[in-house]
Amino acid sequence: MEKNDDKVKVTCDDSDVSEALQGVVLKFAKKIGKDVSIFSPETPYRPRERQGIRINLYCSPVECEDDYELKDVYGFELISDQTEAYELPVESEFPEGYRIIDSNGYEVAWISGNTLYILFNIACEVWSDEKNYANLILDLIIDDYYLYLTQPDLFAGEMAIRQHRKFISAYRTGLAGASESSIKEMQSRINDISEALAGVVRDQKILSLQETESEVFETQSHELFERLRSMSVGGRVKISDDRDNISIFVGQIDIKYEGVVYAIGEFEVGVDVSDCTVWFRNLTESVRGYAHPNIDHNDRFCLGDASYGVAVLWGNMEIDTIMSMMIQFLKTYNPKSCFKDIKEWPVKEEVQGNAKQ
Repeated sequence: MEKNDDKVKVTCDDSDVSEALQGVVLKFAKKIGKDVSIFSPETPYRPRERQGIRINLYCSPVECEDDYELKDVYGFELISDQTEAYELPVESEFPEGYRIIDSNGYEVAWISGNTLYILFNIACEVWSDEKNYANLILDLIIDDYYLYLTQPDLFAGEMAIRQHRKFISAYRTGLAGASESSIKEMQSRINDISEALAGVVRDQKILSLQETESEVFETQSHELFERLRSMSVGGRVKISDDRDNISIFVGQIDIKYEGVVYAIGEFEVGVDVSDCTVWFRNLTESVRGYAHPNIDHNDRFCLGDASYGVAVLWGNMEIDTIMSMMIQFLKTYNPKSCFKDIKEWPVKEEVQGNAKQ
């Protein structure tokens, strides 16, 4: 199918793409002064150099988990199979590009040069009497893409602001949703520390924040958000759709032991603000269900004496300090307390003159 204007044209290889969606793309083509092609390729589809603009519908440049769903985009509810989506992973070989984050903080598209990837099933056939907002949603995504093409610095600032808003929502959820039972559960998991410790401090924190002026709260949360961004590879802070989990990507963790450097893997470190827990995810080098020598196959770990300090930090919602402690935890190894022998991880290098004979 093809739509023409006096100066530009839009071509489409998918008969399921509606006239309304093609009309949105034609408006964009006229605005940018370039031809635009619409495709529905299979994932993964790696970006390529090209003259015109290419829009890939329901597609990702890399392999993704296939059980991810989006309930709404830019505040518009998705219906039928439109909710099917790709969640972009964080990988060392991920192609260079930029995420488009909607007004609610959801990742909805990926930009790689002149290629725009729509990450959810926007053009699917809808068998519902409910209103289909696909053309309005695509218009908003393309508006963000146009901002990237014409004012990249402004685009980057806008995406950071949207991610920050989602972070504030998650931070508020953690504070407002704090309960005596969740704190007690957390304390029982960290060696039965005094129940009053984190509870009292946490209650005081909640009360003080409730009395804090909105502008002050915004400033404090923004500073925390920026500290987390500075700790994360690529400056990305990930917030789950339910606002309960906040995580950062800490990159490759290597540990030197007995003169040998072992490649433990690339890690995501997160906190669940709803129940005061910390979690880890090895993105590349888990060994038979073990993410790290210090973490068992059920993702349990022991911080020893540091557990007391973590309880205090949870009470104060000092998420950045907790994250920093967990990163240091990942960089350590003790053969007497580990759950898995470090020698089962790949060897990165042997330090000359130090390796055991």
